[in-house]
Amino acid sequence: MDDAFEKEQGNFMNQSEFEASLAEGIDAELSEAETAVVEPVQADDKKSEAAQSPSSAIEPLKGRPSWSGKILGHFKLLRLIGEGKMGRVIQAEDINLKRIVALKILNKRIPGIDDHESINQFLREARAASQIEHPNVVRIFEINNHQGWWYIAMELLEENLRRIIDAAGPLSPIRASAFIADAATGLAVAHELGIIHRDIKPTNLMLNRHGRCKLTDFGLVRLDDPNDPFDFTDKAVGSPHFIAPEMIERRHQSPAIDIYSLGATMYY
Repeated sequence: MDDAFEKEQGNFMNQSEFEASLAEGIDAELSEAETAVVEPVQADDKKSEAAQSPSSAIEPLKGRPSWSGKILGHFKLLRLIGEGKMGRVIQAEDINLKRIVALKILNKRIPGIDDHESINQFLREARAASQIEHPNVVRIFEINNHQGWWYIAMELLEENLRRIIDAAGPLSPIRASAFIADAATGLAVAHELGIIHRDIKPTNLMLNRHGRCKLTDFGLVRLDDPNDPFDFTDKAVGSPHFIAPEMIERRHQSPAIDIYSLGATMYY
């Protein structure tokens, strides 16, 4: 066994301790959780969309939470990135490979959703994203279960389009075009594989340290599978302000809905 891993075992928590610390030990200010499947709403400005989505970028904690430094699988938990209805995203260190990752941890109990259903949807998200091997799509390193906690280890991305614009104002036409072109390239590869994202918006367009745009959050994808139990064709899936008209009207869902959402994002 790796020496570093053995050294970290003293920080390991049992299931009940970890669950309690995750549920109660986070003392950062969190955004409100985003509803995964929504009905379209009317709004007058861009700020309402921002208020509905948890930030995907790294936020510093006010204090050190009780779970910080603890071990989940072979990952040391470091700090909170964001929280949503389905779970939390935590910055973590892979103690075997010595690299920093984003760890998306599924909540064990989600109001209104059967446990088996939430796990299957979580697995579906990871598998869909991992199929798309492209520089403009977030990389998935691993999906695993540790003592009942399902998690996805993925590439850590530090900024998203919404935060960039909110902090510094609109992008220049040249930079905006390059950003959207990157996203369109990633979408083209996904569409070739029969994967429709269905939730393209500023918070799901991430920027890595090299300035490249990457698609993330494949939780609402539509797959090229007639037996997919999470098809959601009878619902308006996505985020207000970016949903294509055919989604709202429950019409046929094609890759064009992602292109519409990407166009709406360009005018954010």
